[in-house]
Amino acid sequence: MRRSDREITDPNRLKEVIESCFCCRLGFFDGEGVYIVPLCFGYEETETERIFYFHSAKEGRKGKWLHTGTKVGFELDTGHYLKEGANACSYSAGYQSVIGTGRITVIEDEEKKKDALAKILSHYGVFAPLPGKLSAKLLIYQMTVETLSGKENK
Repeated sequence: MRRSDREITDPNRLKEVIESCFCCRLGFFDGEGVYIVPLCFGYEETETERIFYFHSAKEGRKGKWLHTGTKVGFELDTGHYLKEGANACSYSAGYQSVIGTGRITVIEDEEKKKDALAKILSHYGVFAPLPGKLSAKLLIYQMTVETLSGKENK
């Protein structure tokens, strides 16, 4: 990282930034080109892994190309504001961001799907009951983080 003075190295701070973000952007190469899509997400940390959860329809460009093992890049950002300066070149932006790479795993087990969907909903403060059986058209997948870095300009 070029600006090490802005690097977030504290794991707790990284988690705070992730949890304060509204969307996670996934980027992947699907044969047609690079595709970046903003997604609602859920997040959890285990003793050994950081995991993001997403959902989508099985149809469409994203559902067609996100298969188990697909390597993706991701980005989240929040806390944006303008930092005024004395002249045009001294203006800056305040922000927090997290970027990284991960691998997608499609969740097939119905109970694991429900758990992942509950994590997605709870990220947005929604604690509504889930249906008895999820739609067969709903694709739920997880991204296990391989690399992660954070940066902030306060």
